[in-house]
Amino acid sequence: MKKRIISFLLVLTMVLGLVGCGSKEKGSTASLADTQKQLQDIKSGEFSMEMNLKMNVSSTSSTDATSQMMAEVLKKGFNVKLSGVVESETKCDVNIAYNLGDGNYKDVTNLIVDNDTIYINMKKIKEFVSGISQLSMYASFVPADKEYLKISKSDIEKYASMSGVDASASVNMPTEDTVKEYEEFAQEIAKAIDQAAKGVKPTVITNDGDKLSISLTKENLPEFLQNVSKLDLEKYYDGFLKIAEKTNTSSTSISELKTKKSENIADIKKSLKKAAVAIKADSSKTTGSFNIDITTTGKKGSYKVDENVKFNMKHESESMEVGAKYSISEKTEKKVTAPTDIMTLDELMTTMQSLLGSFQGTGTN
Repeated sequence: MKKRIISFLLVLTMVLGLVGCGSKEKGSTASLADTQKQLQDIKSGEFSMEMNLKMNVSSTSSTDATSQMMAEVLKKGFNVKLSGVVESETKCDVNIAYNLGDGNYKDVTNLIVDNDTIYINMKKIKEFVSGISQLSMYASFVPADKEYLKISKSDIEKYASMSGVDASASVNMPTEDTVKEYEEFAQEIAKAIDQAAKGVKPTVITNDGDKLSISLTKENLPEFLQNVSKLDLEKYYDGFLKIAEKTNTSSTSISELKTKKSENIADIKKSLKKAAVAIKADSSKTTGSFNIDITTTGKKGSYKVDENVKFNMKHESESMEVGAKYSISEKTEKKVTAPTDIMTLDELMTTMQSLLGSFQGTGTN
């Protein structure tokens, strides 16, 4: 069951991971490329995203308390919620919360990104750690004299260098040119999926006015994967490398990807064809589906987008459900403001060293 689930997820992630969707007029041809381009115009707004994972698998002989606890949590459902404001491609304010299947969200922290500086709400982290019985003993090690921890690009480069890590591989905020190239690459991926979905039955992409849907099931996935394997994968491989070179991917990894280009493309095609054959030949009672529904209303400058993603798979008594709900409204007056009650990363490291020193001293007495 686990191998089936992982294989199915990997395939779906590979072919749909870069897709964005929107709406067209009712009765028009459903095209991811057109709708992807439409949504790329949305650069700011108030958003909310909920992700959930629910899994019921056969119990193992493991007596490990942590494993058993995680199994129970996943059986009830683990949910994460991100909400906040995106002011631009380099400025956002995001609140992170979770719940364990009871619908009651609890805050983890709040992140504010202001160009090349990140602010992390330490008081919320301390409250989060204090509220979990298995972690509460460590709450005293979370410095929260100031509300936020400030981490700049120079901080990351400094501590990366001190740790012997190549500072050039540290996190960089995307430039406008990088964002543009990523959007162009996403457009190419959307066109590829349009092409691979053409003629597949049952239909993969449908359009009904403001709502565009993608549906992959055990019935249409084999033909879709076969079509993907026939595409010019070298073109998309090169596009991926171009993006990787402009992000934080190490030069060693990129060099290896270039060296093994032909081998990797051949392996991808082989894996797609093999998966298509295996799924089509599968006569077991395993069922599964992957669906995305996107509704877009309004016009440029005041778009509102609602997206619902569902993946489920079932084999006898075992099952897995993964879902995500996302919404964004361009029409908002909220702005991202950098906090003032802050501690620097240097101050945090000094405080942590002091706390650890006190703890070790207490342990030796």
